Amino acid sequence: MLSEVAVTASSADTGIFLWDIRSGTVLASLKGNKSTGRVLSAVAGVNGSLTTSGLLVAQSDKAVINYWSWTKEQFQAKFVVPEKLAAIVASHNGSICVGGSQSGRVYVWELATGSLLKMFDAHYKAIKAVCFTSDDAFFVTGSEDSIANVWLMGSVLDPSGPESPAPFHTLSGHTLPVTDVACSVGMAGHARVFTSSFDRTCRIWELATGTPLVTVNYPKPVTSVAVNALETCLYAGGSDGLIYGTRLYKNEQETGYSVTAPKQGSVEDGSHENLVYQGHSQTITDLCLSFDGSLMLSSSEDGTAIVWDTSSRQAIRNFAQHKAAVTSATIIFRPPELLDANAKPIRPAPRALKRYQKSAETDGLSTGDDDKIILPEPGFNLQQPPGPSDERSAASVQQTLSLITQQGSDEHLNEIERLKLEISKLKHNNSLLKKANDELYQAMAKKA
Repeated sequence: MLSEVAVTASSADTGIFLWDIRSGTVLASLKGNKSTGRVLSAVAGVNGSLTTSGLLVAQSDKAVINYWSWTKEQFQAKFVVPEKLAAIVASHNGSICVGGSQSGRVYVWELATGSLLKMFDAHYKAIKAVCFTSDDAFFVTGSEDSIANVWLMGSVLDPSGPESPAPFHTLSGHTLPVTDVACSVGMAGHARVFTSSFDRTCRIWELATGTPLVTVNYPKPVTSVAVNALETCLYAGGSDGLIYGTRLYKNEQETGYSVTAPKQGSVEDGSHENLVYQGHSQTITDLCLSFDGSLMLSSSEDGTAIVWDTSSRQAIRNFAQHKAAVTSATIIFRPPELLDANAKPIRPAPRALKRYQKSAETDGLSTGDDDKIILPEPGFNLQQPPGPSDERSAASVQQTLSLITQQGSDEHLNEIERLKLEISKLKHNNSLLKKANDELYQAMAKKA
């Protein structure tokens, strides 16, 4: 039977806790963490599995992402990334990880290979939140520049596209930094985007067109946002420690069946006293709903995480194991490894995440852990010409070409042409490297 557990992380203590959201029992404690912000993301299993295989967490003190499996307390892998990340999220199918940095740059990795598929400047200031749509066709980034951008994955990962792709939509309407983003459940063509901001509002947008639908006002700056699967209720966490529930569909008459939705462009009041969740004493840092929307998990700078019954607005569990502000919180289905220590992981651990993006100039070259070629520093042995891997690759391609030619089959003609082009490309790259090596060697010789 599937059950749900909470995963919470703190800004100061080094523990990540997995605990039962109904009983509060600690199921596991992961050591070696130091993170702030929305930098915690569970990696989904394979073949549409509802369970997760591990946890990715970006560290706040260094440019590192740690990966934990559910079977060990210490992190299983440490990935050095180009810069410190302020937000990360793994796709729902567990194949892609998107990270947003303090500089406003987006990084897109393929977890199975570790390849850095894309990196580009997405915002002018730090990215505070990243969210995928349910079908992973889009992801949304929210930034301190008061803008949220919608990105089409097909366009971002298009190898023939520009190095810096343009956003599918730019959601501009907030007047202060965007603090959180959320996407509704469903296909991207019918999805809506929910954004929160320090300007005391939450805004609802139509993802397909980028049209602003509704603005909801609150009495305090909004730091977190969540919406239930039916999109009937919006939850906004405030800087005052309160959580405001806002009904998006309202009954015109208490005894009737007529239900009205907010009109496009309307401005709603979200501070209904009878829908306020009171329990935290400091800023709400994260909100998350259970699978059926009956429970809500909130984390706060007061060092606690609370599980709420959404219908009665009662706190049914107060988790106070952390020794500092709880900065990240999420709800996942209980991993099989927590039930059976001998259970095998449902997905292999991610490969080492690359720090450099593979470019057209480096295609076909073997560069070890990093795909980008870095010129040697002074003192490096420049007399040994680089590019032996190119020559070996070209020889291997030539051998394959000879075998295919001997077969003389018409169905291989396209493959022959492709291999010819690849040979020409490899030889060209090799000649460029040799020329660069000779120029560097001559320059170092003259300098000496």
